[in-house]
Amino acid sequence: MRRYIPWKVVMLWSCSLVTVPSQVVTPDGTPSATRLEQLESTYSDLLKNAHQPLLKNYLAALQAQQSKALIAAETAALKAEIDRVQAILAGKGIVEFDLPKQEPLQATKVVRKSGIIFSLDPDEATPLPANAKGPDAVVPMGTATWKLSSLPAGSYDIIAHYACPAAAPGAKLHVSFSGQEFDRELKTAQLTKDDKTFRVIRLCQFTIKQEAQLQNVVITATPAGEAWLFLKQVLIVKPKS
Repeated sequence: MRRYIPWKVVMLWSCSLVTVPSQVVTPDGTPSATRLEQLESTYSDLLKNAHQPLLKNYLAALQAQQSKALIAAETAALKAEIDRVQAILAGKGIVEFDLPKQEPLQATKVVRKSGIIFSLDPDEATPLPANAKGPDAVVPMGTATWKLSSLPAGSYDIIAHYACPAAAPGAKLHVSFSGQEFDRELKTAQLTKDDKTFRVIRLCQFTIKQEAQLQNVVITATPAGEAWLFLKQVLIVKPKS
């Protein structure tokens, strides 16, 4: 003989087996953090410990680069980034990552704003100078060549960041690019205190009517022989409007 348990009794018995975790209350009556909140706090602390040293190193590098900036547009961009990093450090100390919305790819024409287009550094020069990887790297001139991957049609200035403690009368820098030749004489007024003191000079302005691809920028110091001028950096920039 079978005995049937009323279904209401079964339902009440089943529900009694399901327990719902309740939040722990502290002695002062305020609810303590839930397990999820504790995990989230621990995760944030671990992220902060990982991000802060990287952010501080990045900030120091930005500040060092800002002290060497030659163009107003570059200085403003660096300052904006420095302010952003300082705000992060002053806040949570964690870099928030937002996934950008995926947009369909479209062929768009690149519009370049006024400012630096290329920075030609010692470690990219041919021949490679002996101290190319050092923090105080310079190119003793000589002749130095840099290869540009691509430069859109337009007008550009070539700016040199250089040191030149002494130069013979008639000393000059010769610039060659995309079939164009330019000479820039260095006079007494453009000399520097020593080979560790740098200043800026515009070597030339050129115009190309079509994109230049894989073209060499060649700079030659005359007279030749022992180096009398030292290049710290060469910039290709859009002329100020």
